[in-house]
Amino acid sequence: MHLPTCIGHSVIFSIVDIRAKDLRHSSSTSPSITQETWHSFASPKVSTLIHIPSISLSPLTKAHVTGVETFQERSTYMLAVLKDPSLRLVLALSDRVDETLLYHQLHWLIAIGKLPTDSASRFQLLRVPTTGGQPLAEAILASPAAFSQLRSVVSRGRALLDFWAAGTAENHLANLLECRHTGQPKTVAGSDSKATAKAIFKAAKVQTPDDFGCISTIQDLFRLYHDRYPDLKARGFRNLMIKLNREEGGTGIARLASDGIYRSETALRQALHFDTKTVSLCEFESAMRGSGALVECEVSGRNLRSPSGTLLISANGHVELLATHDQIVDGCAYTGCRFPADIRYRHNVAAQSLLVARECARRGWRGPVSVDFVVDVSINTEEQPELYAIEINARKTATFHPFLWTKFLTDSRLDPRRGELIRHGMKSVYEAREHVAVASQFARGPKEVIRMLQHSGLLFDATTNTGMIPHHLAGVRATGKIGVTAVARTHEHSAALLAACQNALRTTGSGGPRSTSRSFKKTAAR
Repeated sequence: MHLPTCIGHSVIFSIVDIRAKDLRHSSSTSPSITQETWHSFASPKVSTLIHIPSISLSPLTKAHVTGVETFQERSTYMLAVLKDPSLRLVLALSDRVDETLLYHQLHWLIAIGKLPTDSASRFQLLRVPTTGGQPLAEAILASPAAFSQLRSVVSRGRALLDFWAAGTAENHLANLLECRHTGQPKTVAGSDSKATAKAIFKAAKVQTPDDFGCISTIQDLFRLYHDRYPDLKARGFRNLMIKLNREEGGTGIARLASDGIYRSETALRQALHFDTKTVSLCEFESAMRGSGALVECEVSGRNLRSPSGTLLISANGHVELLATHDQIVDGCAYTGCRFPADIRYRHNVAAQSLLVARECARRGWRGPVSVDFVVDVSINTEEQPELYAIEINARKTATFHPFLWTKFLTDSRLDPRRGELIRHGMKSVYEAREHVAVASQFARGPKEVIRMLQHSGLLFDATTNTGMIPHHLAGVRATGKIGVTAVARTHEHSAALLAACQNALRTTGSGGPRSTSRSFKKTAAR
């Protein structure tokens, strides 16, 4: 049985385009995030949540991303479920991931009163031996000891498996354990390809860039280009995007100028350039033969933004919009986000995301879904800027953990009319970054970063509901970079906090008097 990951009281934004009967409003008496999330499951009531951040990436992405296992550390927000004294949490992590941040956050949350004092006794860490970026589900299936431990937990009854993304291996693991799970059922696992997304956009009647279908070789691209060249010129698009059906983070995207005259396949090959500079043509062609690639017209503009909608689809197909974000991208690679999305298109992002997710639900999709868009805000118009839907991801994307951390720590509720997190009339916003460079002293390990944030007063302060939330510290030794989320009352304040944190992390011997940083935070908050 597939159960939903349900957060919120089916709260969605109040949008002009959506009929009143589609809205369910939140109330001031709505339960906490843990109650919303885990007590909304069907009978029998869940008593143990088993979270497995099994990160399955395409071979091309894994070859060009360092420390894939460390992404598992993003899942420490799951500690929030321990707020409910009747729940136990089992968190699986690769044995290659540093657990320092996890236990720091567990004890920190207890110390600041966000979790009950007995929370540590209801938490269990399951270490799983992994090799070379192996997804956790596959590693558990290959480890008799890890599988036995999980079976022991499940055998106590009323357990639920929760995944980063529910693919083939995750469904197989849940089936062997005879345990319910969240996310995609087996019948649609792995269906969030670029080509499928394009079909869903068209079925939902959501605007999406023109495309020319899928190809599997450079020869296909050469023939397509020459067959459709007059059409390309007539449409006025500058570039074609060749997007691998299976790719993440922009690693599988190539671009081709549409105003060129390519008289041979060799000339066309030489004209291709890749968003990820380290990807070779040979690698790209190999991946294209394996998964195919969608050929799409690139959206151009003087001031492009990359908003997204974050949603959840329940077991019965009900769609709930959690949040909108402005993603911060380098090419097509995600580097951070701001919540909420710009007011100029926030409600349109919400409305279009709901249309897409409802079509996904109609096709059997379940669990977390994100919808990515492109919009040009340089065009002066009294109407909302035009959105183009470009991608769907059926997983807990990188916008997921900053939202859940902020919602939990600030005890905020989503205002369905404004699309903002509100508590006692005060809103909370945030700005997250994934790749913040640190000085050599902080690259020694997570403890040094945590000490700096504590000493400087930049760490999240539960009395003001502002400050920094660190993440992705497990990879700091390998990459010299970490992730952070700045929570504040305004975007100006979050930007100031982020700048102060980046400056402190880049400066050797940083970490001034606590009172100085506290004064800065209070001043910025005003």
